[in-house]
Amino acid sequence: MAPGAAIIPKQISGGQSNTVASIELPSVNEACDHYATVKTRLMDINNWGQISNNLAEFKLTDAEGNLKMSRPEEGDHIRINLPAPGTAGSGAYEWVMIEYIVSKSSIMADYESAALLVRPAPNPVRGGGEIAHFFKDDATTTFLVRRDGNTIIAGVHGRNETPNTDVYTLLDSIRNIIVGIGAILGFSKVQWKSLVNGLISLPEYKKP
Repeated sequence: MAPGAAIIPKQISGGQSNTVASIELPSVNEACDHYATVKTRLMDINNWGQISNNLAEFKLTDAEGNLKMSRPEEGDHIRINLPAPGTAGSGAYEWVMIEYIVSKSSIMADYESAALLVRPAPNPVRGGGEIAHFFKDDATTTFLVRRDGNTIIAGVHGRNETPNTDVYTLLDSIRNIIVGIGAILGFSKVQWKSLVNGLISLPEYKKP
């Protein structure tokens, strides 16, 4: 099992996706230095949009929906602004909660990894129990970065993705079906591919 893979939930039903990018550095020392940058980018959720060509906007909030500029913690939320109309319950945003934050390393195996696991959640600002996301809360997304020797890998792994039809209005249900199926069929793949590429990218001055 690859380092960090244990945090990715088992696929049971619905759609799944795996979006991965990797880069090989000339030496382990350079890889260690760059991995520190990659891990910092992973934890800088407010900057995800900028490093992924602004295909969506991501904002870190606390459990009540207040914007945060500090590092993420378990129980925090991520507010996502997609290029699609929102639902009545979501307030124009998709919301997920950070369930797990894990970092691991092994000197013997020469690897390091860090991961965030998020799950669709209600809008913490408005309250109530309706999931403010186009997927049901059985779905998870795991954001994972790792270093194996002189190779750095970033991945986004979606599991158990089913459109969320448990909403208050028929229009919201139809919207979630359309957006959810679109995400399963490839829309989210474009977003996540841009993000993983942004996470592992080298500074401009290091590019050939």
